[in-house]
Amino acid sequence: MRGEYEAYWEWSVFWRSDQLQSCTAEAGQDTADSVAATWRVFFDTLPEAAHILDLATGNGVLAAQAADVSQSGAKRFEIHGVDAADIDPARFVPSVASKLDKVEFHPQTRLEHLPFMDREFDAVVSQYGIEYSDRSRSLAESIRVLKPGGQYRFLVHAADSVLAKRCALQHRQARTMLESGLFPAQERMLRHILVAENGNAPAEMAAAQQSIGEVGTLVAKLDADFAADEDRSLVDRVLAAVRGLPELRKHNDPGTLLDMADNVRTLLDAQSRRLNAMREAALSERQAHEMLAELKDLSGGDVQIEAATSGESEHRIGFWIAGEKRPERGLSPRREGTT
Repeated sequence: MRGEYEAYWEWSVFWRSDQLQSCTAEAGQDTADSVAATWRVFFDTLPEAAHILDLATGNGVLAAQAADVSQSGAKRFEIHGVDAADIDPARFVPSVASKLDKVEFHPQTRLEHLPFMDREFDAVVSQYGIEYSDRSRSLAESIRVLKPGGQYRFLVHAADSVLAKRCALQHRQARTMLESGLFPAQERMLRHILVAENGNAPAEMAAAQQSIGEVGTLVAKLDADFAADEDRSLVDRVLAAVRGLPELRKHNDPGTLLDMADNVRTLLDAQSRRLNAMREAALSERQAHEMLAELKDLSGGDVQIEAATSGESEHRIGFWIAGEKRPERGLSPRREGTT
């Protein structure tokens, strides 16, 4: 995973799991349902056989929704999903494989360099994605590949949203756990336990007991450090995994057990990086209106912006930014891959 796509390692790790989406799901089912309903209305308005491009698709939540509208409405959409991460949605989200099979995914594809011809798509969409890229270049590419008269709709993070605040909290929690010494202590504990159970010598048993106590002290301290936090879901998952690992030695060989312990740390590191990226990508009110102005200049059409809220509540979860490419402002075609 390292190398050219080092910057997207955390997202590649995140999307190698059975989850269709991240932010709206984490915000609660009411939010996810509200956002999905808005997208369904949008996809319903598209013409039959529309070509749709989903930017920063992840595991394909928007692509799957578009495929569902296509199938239920017999619209025969052609759907493409691009992402800079190393994604493989059909493999990792089997529950919607029948929908994702209808989508052509393009992993390790930068939004700043889309591999499509000019004027190829009737709609370009993104849900919490385009703001992670070099925004000016990605917006220009989005409009380039959009047909005259085509529509775009983006849901982007807002810096003052409940999601951004939750990201900041969980990022602090993740960094605290990673820097606490918990994971080196956990590895020492597992090694001491395995040696003690194999040799059963008094010195080995004492070392195991000491390391168990060290991990227990660290876990108790972290529990206390996060006691007042409004959201402890990440903390509770990680600490439960740490507490439960010793029991797994009954059914796993030592190498597998130590790999499991390292995997907990790796996943938390990836989560920390992802949360920080989400926090940095969130747009202020000023930045959102700058994005609106860029799109208006690029597309030549009207652009609308409105607050995206959480279900029936007034809690902001981002900005909806939508518009249309004016027909008479189309760009002349160019070949794929040229600059």
